[in-house]
This record gives sequence, structure tokens and C-alpha cells, in this order.
Amino acid sequence: MNQSNQSPMSESRALAIINAYGGAPECWPGEERDDLLALSWQSAAVSAAMADALSLDHLLNQSAPAHSIGALKGRIMNEVMAQRQSVGARWAQFFGFSNARTGQAIWQPIGVMAVSAIMGMVAGTALLDAQAIAKSNSSASVDQVIASLDDTIIEGVE
Repeated sequence: MNQSNQSPMSESRALAIINAYGGAPECWPGEERDDLLALSWQSAAVSAAMADALSLDHLLNQSAPAHSIGALKGRIMNEVMAQRQSVGARWAQFFGFSNARTGQAIWQPIGVMAVSAIMGMVAGTALLDAQAIAKSNSSASVDQVIASLDDTIIEGVE
């Protein structure tokens, strides 16, 4: 502090420190604390900013104790860990298996997909056969060959 009654600290610097560190002098930087206290006795604006900051500090200190934040974090992490799934379960859910988390009844959708794939291959092979017969027999159209193949398949089933 200077020998005269004037503090070397500017009002704007004092307000910046109060806004950054709050209104409690023990929270201010040590090398500027004495100058800021002296300026707060001389300047009404700095004194008012300090009072506002102290009331805000008091309100913030009452709102959420540190132990409750830690407990909240612990509850959230426990909940997240309880809901975590294995990579296989996430893939199974992605492909639409209803009980992917428990692993039950996965064979049903897999069986449906396998039967569908086999039926698609059989239908595709039959169509290729019909096209090959139609090419070898130029007088018959593909529709006629397919109709004759349908009759053949139906007779084979009966």
C-alpha cells in the first residue's frame, strides 16, 4: 500500500478480483489482498460489489454440500454400471432380438431368418432353371415354363 491514502489498485482490477474469487478476503490472491481491502474502505462501488459477492458466496455454500454431490455421482455411476450390456447383447438388440439381454428365445428369430433365406435360394434357383429351359426351348415363353414347373412341383408334393 502507498504512503498516501490512495491505493495503487484500480477499481476495475478490484471488481475483477471480486467477480473471480468472491467476496471473502481469504479467497483473494495474497499479494493483492491488502490493497483490495484498503480500496473497499474508500470506494462505495467496490464495497457494494464485495457485499453482493459475500451474499452470493453464502447462498452457494448453503445450496449443495460436497458430500451430497459425491453421493449423487455414486448413485449415477451405480445406475450406469447396472445398465451396461455386453457387446453381444448390444448387437443382438441391434438386430431386433427381443430378449437380447437375457439370451432367451434367440433361436426363434434366427430360425425365421434361416428359413426365409433357404426359401429365397430355392425360388431363385427355380427361376434360373425356368430361364434356362426357356432359352433352350425357343418356342416356350418363360411364363409357360414357370407354369409347367409349378405343375411339376405340385405333382411331386402330392
